[in-house]
This record gives sequence, structure tokens and C-alpha cells, in this order.
Amino acid sequence: MAPPGSVGAKIHDLVHSSTATCLRIGSKSGKVMVTGCEDGVVSLWALGRTSPVLNLPGHTSSITSLAIDWPEDYVIVGCASGPIKLWDLQQAKVARTLLGHREATTAIEFHPFGDFFVSGGTEAVVKVWDVKKRGCIQTYSSSTKGSGGSVEVIRITPDGRWIVSGWEDGSVKIWDMTAGKLLKTFTDSASSVTCITFSPFEFVMAVGYVDGRVWFYDLESFDVLVATDLLGSVPRCVEFHKDGKEVIIACQDSIQVWGWDPLVCHDSVPMGWPNVADIRTLEDNKLVGASLDQNMVGVWGIKVDRMSPYKPASELPPIRSVSKGAASQDSLENSSLQSKAVLEPQPNIPSRTTTPSSSNRADENQSQSSQPPHRVASAPRVQQVQQQPLLTKRPSFVGSSGGNIPLNLDINKFTQNGKKRVSPILQSQGPGDDLLSPTSELDLINTLSFRNTSMTLILQGRLNTLQEIKSVWDEGNVRPAVERMVECRDSGVWIDMLKLMNSRAKVFTLDVTILLLPILNELLFEVYEDYIVEACNTIKLLCKGFGPLIVQTLGSNFSSPGIDISREDRQRKYREVYEKLKDIQLTLTDLTRSPGRVGASVKNTLIELEFLG
Repeated sequence: MAPPGSVGAKIHDLVHSSTATCLRIGSKSGKVMVTGCEDGVVSLWALGRTSPVLNLPGHTSSITSLAIDWPEDYVIVGCASGPIKLWDLQQAKVARTLLGHREATTAIEFHPFGDFFVSGGTEAVVKVWDVKKRGCIQTYSSSTKGSGGSVEVIRITPDGRWIVSGWEDGSVKIWDMTAGKLLKTFTDSASSVTCITFSPFEFVMAVGYVDGRVWFYDLESFDVLVATDLLGSVPRCVEFHKDGKEVIIACQDSIQVWGWDPLVCHDSVPMGWPNVADIRTLEDNKLVGASLDQNMVGVWGIKVDRMSPYKPASELPPIRSVSKGAASQDSLENSSLQSKAVLEPQPNIPSRTTTPSSSNRADENQSQSSQPPHRVASAPRVQQVQQQPLLTKRPSFVGSSGGNIPLNLDINKFTQNGKKRVSPILQSQGPGDDLLSPTSELDLINTLSFRNTSMTLILQGRLNTLQEIKSVWDEGNVRPAVERMVECRDSGVWIDMLKLMNSRAKVFTLDVTILLLPILNELLFEVYEDYIVEACNTIKLLCKGFGPLIVQTLGSNFSSPGIDISREDRQRKYREVYEKLKDIQLTLTDLTRSPGRVGASVKNTLIELEFLG
């Protein structure tokens, strides 16, 4: 263990006019901080100075939550009475006042790309807000009224597609913004959630709880990976180290470094911060933290390079290994696979953000990145997300191979988990060892098999899914097959099935269309031009088949004696199709400047959608 004074120390205190209730450090620079107080005043600070850059009064009740956007131009503030204010830091004035929460807004977070933010409160709801539309566009709530308690923490995955909310009852809920639904609920702890963060390289989420543990979850399989031993005090903040191999945990009375694969406590250093509220990694293995103490906010500097395992090898003490049994078997069994969705960091985002649902659409001129849980990116891109302002240019599409190689087999993207883990076999090789020098035919087979394991597993999984779909396929009623296709959350399977269905247009019934439209919208966010073109082909077929019927059904104003349940049900379904097609129309509008096949397909599809108005 490193001596406390050599690792971290308080830099200075920031004095406030009343009790400081919450704070956030800007993630772009790590040198800007906003604080909120009981008297309703929000202050902007430049770390290193002891006087505020701005004071932003105007709230009628205590500040309960706040967040600063990536460019550090805006601050969103929630208060005890419910209203939310968006402050423009450049002009030092309120840009928006948004009403929706009837009680205290306890958690708030900016969307990483675009003019959206997410909030949660004591009335046990999570709301998605569109700043330009000046209103709430989605609301998620616990399945049972009153369950879950208040929302304690909200975070958005680096790709911008999933909302993760931590609740007072210890549950962690993952919501899909595009599908507008709950994907998964973790209930591995009965104590309140204190912090949530995501790995920069792995599809892994770390969650801290009041009971003094941090749990690690696989966001690809939705399984529990492992949980730490009791940390000795409450973990208030957790952040992955820049290499993704360890997490830095700021506890109530210490700062600790843990490796999660395998589970190892590398170091634990006592800290004198009374109530640490946020930490942020800086350059050169340095970290800044901030703590709350009545009307004082303490600013702390931590030299991570003086902690194990980052300090020079000659100074490293033996590390303490921890059994993975810390995560109970029951918890592991209960966290069964619910979805094939994948968290995929995607800094090179298109210049749009849509959050389609049956009744709400986001503004068409925003930025977007989710999952679709299928868009794949190589690991290092997350670092770019944390170091660059918002990008507005759509990345180049991955073109087709022209038949010379298998379609779109970019291994880092196609396998959906790219550089997920380095095999222990490779790690054990010395610099002089030659992995390509097998001593026998069996060694050669094993070597080749090892190098293709990732691709083989993906292709085998895709084949198994297609076989399951085939087993329930019936051209007279394809709905069961389409339901299984939607559940698999594999864009490759979706495209294979859409190609088949496009050659058999008669299988597109009204119910099947309702199931397909959300995934067609997701496919428009793919980087593969073949995927987007095939999705456009399907949309055009649906427009030709159902466009006239939608216009006729929704345009009719006739009445009949009594109640015609079948007609009302049909009108409801056509209205749902209409709304989903409007979502797709908004998504396509921002792709009109795309080059090549994508641009041509998009323009032709928009022509087919003109009947929507």
C-alpha cells in the first residue's frame, strides 16, 4: 500500500453561500466543475481558482442534480421541486425551462451525441428530453407502481443508444432508446446504487452499491461477471482506467484500484475526503476528485502512477487475489441471457439522432450513435469519444466486397466484439517465440483453429439462430419466425431474413410489418452499405403494399352503427405503421447526402414515403 500523502491530497476548498448538495466535473477537460447548493444557486468553477467563474441563480428550491455537456457549453440542472433548467454558459442565462417531473429530479445526464438529456426522479420515472423540441419525448417507469424507489444514478452508454438507471432498491435497469423499451433488469443487490460506469474497450459495466461492493456485468450477454469483496466503505465513484484493465474506485474513506479479469485488489489508500462526489481522469495518470462538506467543496489531486499496479515494478508489493466466488452462484444463474445486444462505442456518428417509439420521434437534425446493439467498432474508438467534441460527419460506409471475399468480413466489426480479450495463450508467448512454427500436424490445426475461433463462434451462432427461425418458418404465417428473428438482436440475421422475405413479398402482413419497422430503422444506422440498401428495399416494398391502404384507412371519416371492433383495431394498427414510417422518414432525411448506393437507395425510398406528407 502506498503512503496516503504520496498518492492524494486536497488542493483547495471552494466556499459556497449555502450547503453544497451536488457537483459534476466536466469530462472533456477535467478542469471545469459545476456545483449546486441548497439555496438554488449553481456555480461554475475553473479548477485551480478559488472563486467561481459564474453564479447562476434562479432556482426556487434546492439543487438536487446537474450535468455538464461534453463541449462544456451547457449545464442541465434539476431541483427539489421538479422543474429542469438548461443553462447556456456562454451567455450565462437560462436557455430552456422544462416541466415534467412533479417531484425532485434526483439524477440527470446529457446524451453523448445531440441535443438530448435523460432525467430521473423520486416519482420513479426516467424521462428523455429533446432540447430543441423543448419537451419530453419518452418516459420509462418501473413495471409496478411505487417499486424501485427513486432513481439514484443515470448513465448513457458511450454509443448513445442505451440508458442505464440505478435505483434506490438496488435494481439496475437498461432501456433501449431506439426501441423504447426495457431490455434488462439486474437485481443482484438490495442496497441503493451509487455509481455506474462503462469500460472503454470491453462490453462491461461496473456498478457500485451502498453495501460496499462493485459488481461487473457483461453487456453482451447480460451476465454477471464478478463482484468485489466488501470495500470497507461505500463506493461513491468508479471509473475505468484508460487501459480498461482496472477500475479506480473512490470510496467514502479511500481510493482503491481493482482489476476485474481476474478479480484483484491492486491497492487501497486512505483518503480524508468526507463525501467524494465525482472523479475524473486527467493526462499522465493523474486524477482529480471533488468532495462535499457542508458549504465547502474540496478539490483533490490523486497521482495514480504512485499506486499499484501503475508505479515502477521495483516498488510493487505482492497483489492480493480475490476469489470470483464473491459473486453468488444464484446471482449468476439469475442473470441469464436476455438479448444479443452489444454495447458498441461509436464516436464517428451520423449527423442525426432518432429515438423512435410508437408515439414519439426525436428531432431529425441531431447526432446518433446504439447499439443498434449491432454496430461494431474497434476498441480504441472509445478513447476518441472522450477526447473529441461532437462530430457531425457521417463515417464512410463499408462497401460490398464485389464477390471476391465473403460479404463485409471486417473482423473487428463483424464479430461485434473486436479486441475483446487477449488470450492467455498469446500472453504467455515470449518476444522470441514463433506462434507460426507448429511442431506437428495437430499443432498446426490447433494454431489455425485458435486464430479463427472468434469468427467461427460468430458464424456458428448465426447459423444456429437461422436454423431456429427455419424450424418455425411457415409462408402461410411467418409471424412466429419474424418474432424469433427480432429477438435474436443480430443484424446479420436480420439482413439474411430480409433478403428472403423481399423475394416473397406476400409474407408481409400488417402484423409482420409492425414487427419489422423498428429493426429496419435500426439497420439504417449500420456502417455497412449493404445493410442500409437492403433495409431500404424492404421499406419500399412495404410502402407499395401498405401506402395506399394507410392513406385510405386513416383518411376515412365514415361511421357505422354500433361498435366495429375489427375496423377500430385495423385503424389502430395502420396508425402505428404510419408513426413508425414517419420515424424512418426522419432517419432517411439525414442520409440523403450519402454517396454511392446508399444515397441512391435513400432518395428512392424517400420518394416512396412521400404519401406520409
